Amino acid sequence: MALAAILIVLSPVALAFGQGPTKTQPFGCEYYGDVMHCDLLLNDLQGYDVSGNSTLVHPVTNTETLFVDGKDGQALQMRGEYRESIEMMNTPDVNPKQFSVSFWVKSTEIEPYGHIVSHSNKGQTAGWQFDTFGTSGPNGEPVSTMRFGVFNTNGTLYSPADLTVPTDRFMHVVGTFDGSTIKVYEDGKLAGQTQFKGNYTADPGVPIRIGSGAYCASCNRWSGMIDEVRMYNRTLNDQEVKQLDGMSNVSGGLVGNWKFDGNTDDVLGKNPGSGTTMVASMKFAPDGRLFFDEKNTGEIRIMTPDGKILDKPFASVQDVYVSWEQGMLGLTLDPDFSTNHYVYVYYTALVNTQNGDGGKVINRVLRFTEKDNVGTDMKVLLDNIPASRGFHSGGALAFGPDDKLYITVGDATEHIFAQDPSIVIGKVLRINRDGTIPEDNPYPNSPVYTTGHRNMYGITFGKDGTGVIAENGDFHYDEINVLQKGGNYGFPTMQPPNLPPERANNSSIKPLRSYYDTIAPTQIIYYDGDAVPELKGMYLFGSFTGDIYAVRLSEDKKHIVEEIHVDLEHFPFVPTIAIAQSPDGKIYYGGYQIYTLDSLGEKSQSVFEVQIDAPAALNVNNLVVQPEQKKIEIDANASTALGPDSTLTARIPKALLENVTTVAIEGRQSQLSSEDITVDDSNANYTSVTVKLGPVMANNNLKLSLSGVSGTTVVPEFPAAMLTIAAVFAAVTAVAVYGKRKGMI
Repeated sequence: MALAAILIVLSPVALAFGQGPTKTQPFGCEYYGDVMHCDLLLNDLQGYDVSGNSTLVHPVTNTETLFVDGKDGQALQMRGEYRESIEMMNTPDVNPKQFSVSFWVKSTEIEPYGHIVSHSNKGQTAGWQFDTFGTSGPNGEPVSTMRFGVFNTNGTLYSPADLTVPTDRFMHVVGTFDGSTIKVYEDGKLAGQTQFKGNYTADPGVPIRIGSGAYCASCNRWSGMIDEVRMYNRTLNDQEVKQLDGMSNVSGGLVGNWKFDGNTDDVLGKNPGSGTTMVASMKFAPDGRLFFDEKNTGEIRIMTPDGKILDKPFASVQDVYVSWEQGMLGLTLDPDFSTNHYVYVYYTALVNTQNGDGGKVINRVLRFTEKDNVGTDMKVLLDNIPASRGFHSGGALAFGPDDKLYITVGDATEHIFAQDPSIVIGKVLRINRDGTIPEDNPYPNSPVYTTGHRNMYGITFGKDGTGVIAENGDFHYDEINVLQKGGNYGFPTMQPPNLPPERANNSSIKPLRSYYDTIAPTQIIYYDGDAVPELKGMYLFGSFTGDIYAVRLSEDKKHIVEEIHVDLEHFPFVPTIAIAQSPDGKIYYGGYQIYTLDSLGEKSQSVFEVQIDAPAALNVNNLVVQPEQKKIEIDANASTALGPDSTLTARIPKALLENVTTVAIEGRQSQLSSEDITVDDSNANYTSVTVKLGPVMANNNLKLSLSGVSGTTVVPEFPAAMLTIAAVFAAVTAVAVYGKRKGMI
């Protein structure tokens, strides 16, 4: 989207002399959704977006769904921290224009937000849902508030009265919709009703899902118990609702009935539910078998070269502790697997449960020996790695070219210990294949290889031996880093969270790439196959936002010169967590299913370089492009005084900004003249705007804005090469007619 004009706003300055040396500060600007962010670290990056074409190889289902005592027989228990759900296939039977849904429900944890039963699309323009909010009760206690809502095609949710989901008993809930009226019942009684307005689309194009949003296998997660889910293709009346509340059957119009008595079957035999579980990591053996671990089940499994998952697990770890970011995590095979058959796994364990205090959570590294598809001779290589309950365990594994095993360990949410080399959290560790410490580690008798990390799900080594780490930031700045022996990567003191890590003015190692908005990078590999030739020679990693990223390093390994963002476009949405290359060069990836990435679509540019040439004493701290507002903002600081002839040149891609019409300087002491501004649009790709800054006082903070602001007097075309500059804000003091325009005269 092109910007229509430029406005440069400069804070007041004082007289100084001489511009001095100049420097170029290039910014790479990229979109995060509808918002564009610019960063110095992207200055040499050629970035592209492509669509990915993939094939489903195998779903990964969970046969160990948790069933508990229910209202009638057993009930299904969902645990938000497991990131799992139960999915019923979207069929015409479950898409009636009038319907009723009945179930029994009980809360176990108060989640901030979650979907109990959901059949709505991501755009919220079709279908219905029962969702919950964490709120406060009359005495300030946390409670789970539930609503039943139906969406119209404009995205408006119509919902009757909210209900409070109890934690001490099962509550009966019925929601009905007849096309015009929405009703919700609590324990057999009408609790509220509302009128529906607009048009209703019955088929949202996604499954019915329990425990998560229908359009996403792992979002809007809910914790609680649910029993006896029934769906009807008609509106139940008050008497029929009372019958269901009294545990009597109402059969007319029943299109689905999930009792959850030890299974997720539909007793009508039409639409059975299937439990999903998460693949955490995967690795191919030289013979084409794919080894992968399931985060929540504690199982390591094998998929044969013909795409069949063996019924018997390779191994099953019994003391696995499962929570949000914990469970079975990293997995790799020995480089000499064909000879020694070693399989390594990193997992979170619950130990010391006999003490009666809930036990202790730790992380471990295990080694199995594969024999006839079964793991034998289990050996603990690293034990008692500190862990929190829920977050930042890390867990990626990879062998380096030195034949050593590298292990990423998160900071266990104890951030400051990431800087302490005597504690193994927030580190990359390095050990021998038998668990002993290499003599050439940077810290004697310690597995610690690097320090200063937050949490890492990916580590790999390229064909030339270069190690690369995928690291998760906080709200901002996920990172891709090159592995350096003994390196300190800055977290949390030298590179504080949510600040640009490349701006850190210290000896900490700066990332090759940072992502302003969270993408949550996961497992990473180096791809040297031929199945997708565009990605050959690149590092590939998944993201919890559901895509694959591929990056190519410069010859000196100090920069990323190319990035391809592969939009996988899975619907319903699934995260991309595990990724691996098969011996025949194919790319496999998985989250809740295993896919192959078969080909890429057409590339479109995703990163645009804005180049700022300015005095060396002028430090440009930030550049923001706001396409919708037709505005660019630049924050800068003058470390020393600048003379009246100092200039700033902004070279801006025409894909971002063209047809420059307005230039103004805010707070300029002297009158702006036509000789102070030059616009050069002779280049087909860029427009260059040079502005004489005038005198600038030392240590002055500058804010420059380039925009087409409403109310600006503009000559939209340039007859006789003329540009009108108008006062836009009260602080703007310069108004001039400009007459130098390269490429036009």
